[in-house]
Amino acid sequence: MLKIMMLAVYSLSPLIPAILFFSAPTGALTKGLNAVAVTFGMVAYVCFCWQFILVSRVKFIERVVGQDRLIRFHLYVALGALACAGLHSSLIPGLKGNGLQASIGQLALNIFIYISIFSAIFLSDFFVTKIPHAKKWRDLLVARIRLDRKWSLYAHRVLALALALACLHIMLAPVQGRALFKGSIFIYWAVAMSVYGYRAFPRKRRLGRRPYRVTEVRPESKDAWTVSLEPASGQASISFAPGQFIYFTPLTGKLQREEHPFSISSSPRENISVTVKSLGDFTSKIGGLERGDYVRVDGPYGRFSYRLVRRGAELVFIAGGIGVTPFLSMLQDLSREAPDRKVILLWGAKHEKDLIRVKEIEALADRLPNLSFYPVLSRETSYSGLRGRIDKNLLVRILGPQPAGGAGDAQREFFICAPPVVIDSVARFLQQLGVAKRKIHFEKFSF
Repeated sequence: MLKIMMLAVYSLSPLIPAILFFSAPTGALTKGLNAVAVTFGMVAYVCFCWQFILVSRVKFIERVVGQDRLIRFHLYVALGALACAGLHSSLIPGLKGNGLQASIGQLALNIFIYISIFSAIFLSDFFVTKIPHAKKWRDLLVARIRLDRKWSLYAHRVLALALALACLHIMLAPVQGRALFKGSIFIYWAVAMSVYGYRAFPRKRRLGRRPYRVTEVRPESKDAWTVSLEPASGQASISFAPGQFIYFTPLTGKLQREEHPFSISSSPRENISVTVKSLGDFTSKIGGLERGDYVRVDGPYGRFSYRLVRRGAELVFIAGGIGVTPFLSMLQDLSREAPDRKVILLWGAKHEKDLIRVKEIEALADRLPNLSFYPVLSRETSYSGLRGRIDKNLLVRILGPQPAGGAGDAQREFFICAPPVVIDSVARFLQQLGVAKRKIHFEKFSF
């Protein structure tokens, strides 16, 4: 219900400036093609304002929707807002030559377009992964020009200037008797910038004054480490649900001050630990952290937790590679809170060495008598256990001919944490085998 209400508020928010504009005395901009153009402009402006709120990690929104879905929604809305802004520009006759007000509007549109294109290519994987070979060429270009991610983030923040220019463009519009309309436009801008500015400055400084200290960096394999943290200034550690994640930013030490999301791999009863595999420039250096280094922790975030589904339902955890980390947290929590719960852990990896913390899982099985653990290796020809990939045949072999389980409360709840392509394929296989979409839970962070 809350999700529907939030979507309704979002969808109807352009109506306020539209009603205030068109209810005022008539003018040239309220008739014919101009009215259509003005409507497109208002929709674009309100959507751009919302964009800054969507990325500001507002807790009460994130708790209902989930951070990954908010970011994906943000990306799709960007396309729609740019389309509406382009239509607004092209449908008003003579807009480009209409003095200072029009020039400011055109400058704002150009900034939105060029920075959005730049961000779609260099800051996000969301679009480039949908075009064959685009990601490979993008990565080669980034390596060639040595483009640091932080500079891409700085460029993306120029969009705040574009929104200010868009607000000024509307405030300078030659319309009479529309003070309430212009007031609403300014309020939308002020709210968006206040929410965004709070996260970018006061909140970040507050978190920086209450950092976490690295207590241990434990190698789990040649390319994976568990980093344990504790509050540095004596404050209580953040409360989190098993399966949630944090944004992790090194403040001291050898690593760059970059923010990255990592799933929490420890029990909610313990201090925070994250288990990280080398998958890029930043994560390859995570082992360079040392005891005593300081880290900024922002979180927790996410809705990927067994606590949010029906109590007593059989749980099926499907992990791919390092995607096992949130399940480590959930299994530790289950061993204390619901040790008799039926749980299946299906873990796909390439090599046996990739099965990090496997002894810990085997030890947890002693406290979870109804835990069934199935590691599956795709590149170990001599492995005596399950081999291959997690496909439809393997799911039927492990889960039976009716993977969804029985009717009503006997239905299983499925959690998938893996690379995006694996999430998509496993979710598709499960639905083909009769599992309802609402029973399949995952979070994607391939942005």
